[in-house]
Amino acid sequence: MSNPKKAHLVRELDITALVVYYFSTIVGVGIFIVPLFAAKIAGPASLISWMLALLCSYPFAMIFAHISQRYQVSGSIQKFLEDAWGKKFGKSIALFLVVSALFGNSLLGFAAAQYCNEFLNANYNMYWVGLIFLILPVLFNLLRVGLSSKIQTFSLISLVVLVEVVVISSVPEFNSNNLEPFFPNGWEAVIPAIVICFYSITGWENVDALAEEVKDPVKTYRKAAKIAVGLIAVFYMSIALSVVLVMDYAALGDVNTILTAILNITLGATASKLGGAMAIVLLILGANAWVFGTSRIIYSLARDGILPQFLTKISENKVPYYAVMAQLIPYFLIAASFVFAEMHQDTVVEITSLNYLLLYTVIFFSGAKAFSTHRLKSLSAAAMLITAYLLLQGAYHVIGISTLLLLLCFSYVYFLPRYNTKSQNK
Repeated sequence: MSNPKKAHLVRELDITALVVYYFSTIVGVGIFIVPLFAAKIAGPASLISWMLALLCSYPFAMIFAHISQRYQVSGSIQKFLEDAWGKKFGKSIALFLVVSALFGNSLLGFAAAQYCNEFLNANYNMYWVGLIFLILPVLFNLLRVGLSSKIQTFSLISLVVLVEVVVISSVPEFNSNNLEPFFPNGWEAVIPAIVICFYSITGWENVDALAEEVKDPVKTYRKAAKIAVGLIAVFYMSIALSVVLVMDYAALGDVNTILTAILNITLGATASKLGGAMAIVLLILGANAWVFGTSRIIYSLARDGILPQFLTKISENKVPYYAVMAQLIPYFLIAASFVFAEMHQDTVVEITSLNYLLLYTVIFFSGAKAFSTHRLKSLSAAAMLITAYLLLQGAYHVIGISTLLLLLCFSYVYFLPRYNTKSQNK
């Protein structure tokens, strides 16, 4: 192992690798979870929710890409907020970002476990099985960045092609009668569905954590973000369309997994099993990208003295291995808390969505204050109004949970002793 004071991360990621990590992070967040929940809330009108949510993803992506271009370090968002509001504020929000990412990533493991239950025709506890699935991306992230990104690229392209084949094969089963009634729960259901859909367009900030390992981030980030926005929009809308056109709204209440349900209707039970296996692999790949990004934020916070110093240690593979492996502890705690609280998966989605809406509102408000150009200030102000409005549409008890988590992060940074006082005083 190398000396943590001399070790450093290496710029190995090109534009292709960055697009892959964007795609893995955003799509992996909810492609096989959220379209079903959104359709249950708003029915066919969830297509409107998807279009509005995906339109929001462009300014979000551009704002976070600009932050990465400007700071070019693993804690880009943290440094941006420190410049805007002070060091402790920036570190508090960065810590909240880690907490939110851990919730978001754990949900991918839980979703993979649900698909595993469908595949095995079993009824294992999805939280404990999901915890096992989360061990895989943690181990995968101990590989050298260049090697793991190449494996990620190959695997993701293969799976995306297979998923789109599934979507295309469902076209003969499209039934326009399934679009009626278009607003089964009224037009007002579109807004709560957007809140759920928002979970699927989070992750732009997670890829910012890679900035210290990206070649020529000034050119790479903006190009990669634009490519990723287009690809992600096409991918999500194709799945959302398949859900509402293949499946009758009245039957959605009995469905737990999207891909297997669609394949069972279009190609039969055997294809449905294959689809479940595909979903598991894609969800693990998404989790891999999130473990990667989260580990870099943990590394940055440890380097600044907010988290224990041993989390800055870098292996011979140029990986902050303790920052990667330490994520297993909160994953276990999250799984255990959901088991004992008997929470349903859609509640977990809503908590994670509102965490990110709160986080994005703070970041965009900071952008409206701190960015130097009128274009970026206006973009940030518009994005802030959108996220603030959606935040207020959430259930009050869930907003309370998100606010409590944020206050705990601020309390930790402002009032507890530091692990590395020297780094705090620099």
